[in-house]
Amino acid sequence: MAAFIVCDLSRVSTLQATLKWLKNINTNVVQNNGDSIPVVLIANKTDLSNPEVDVEKIPAFCKKHSFLTWFPTSVKENLNIDQAVEFLVRHLLDMSKVDGSDSGYGENESIRLMETPTNLGTNSERVPRQGCCI
Repeated sequence: MAAFIVCDLSRVSTLQATLKWLKNINTNVVQNNGDSIPVVLIANKTDLSNPEVDVEKIPAFCKKHSFLTWFPTSVKENLNIDQAVEFLVRHLLDMSKVDGSDSGYGENESIRLMETPTNLGTNSERVPRQGCCI
């Protein structure tokens, strides 16, 4: 298991709110060995010219609060979304190899990460979104 927590770079309050979500995850979801699950911070809206959140402070924020890492993203420009997901999936697969947990795959089997999920179509086929939700 793992999680993403998203903040909006246009509002500092959303970065602070990630701590509430992180605490909630750490309290309610743990690995079989009792450790917290890996959590990646997604800092969205990097396409903005004047973000309210100081992006240069995010690495220290993540280290202080034990986020696995963070990714600057823009859903609007489709920036770093796939990279963040791929990173976390690969991290989980690597963890399962190290701790010997059963990933459900045999020795000669693997998961192939696809360039574009088949059920979503291409960008031109997708319905344009308005705001954060459809």
